[in-house]
Amino acid sequence: MNFRYPIFGGSTGGWLREAQVEEYYTILWRNTKKQFFELPSGGTAAMLLGGNCINFARKEQALALGTQLSGLKIKNYKIYRIFPDCKFQYVHPKDGLFPAEKSNKRKTIPVQKLRVSHFNLQIKVLKNVIV
Repeated sequence: MNFRYPIFGGSTGGWLREAQVEEYYTILWRNTKKQFFELPSGGTAAMLLGGNCINFARKEQALALGTQLSGLKIKNYKIYRIFPDCKFQYVHPKDGLFPAEKSNKRKTIPVQKLRVSHFNLQIKVLKNVIV
């Protein structure tokens, strides 16, 4: 795979010095056309044709860029955690599907369907007990 860094003019944000000593996060994606995008750490960059790669000090920054890429119709991004000893861990999407997509692999969480009036009744009961 051939991934390159997008063309970036520079800003006050960006890759922090701590990311060179601690772990950092890399987002990789492929693009079919050149276009500009805003970086979560500040500033703008131009995507290159083909593979693109950006490093961030925080996972939230990589996830924010992933959300922005989804808005630009780019769904094939992956986020990795890179450790100082150059080992890496696949972070997102963990099971290969994005959270918005349905999967039979995921466990369903039990849901209690309650009305707001049910909670109001519980609050009234608690107020009477405290007083």
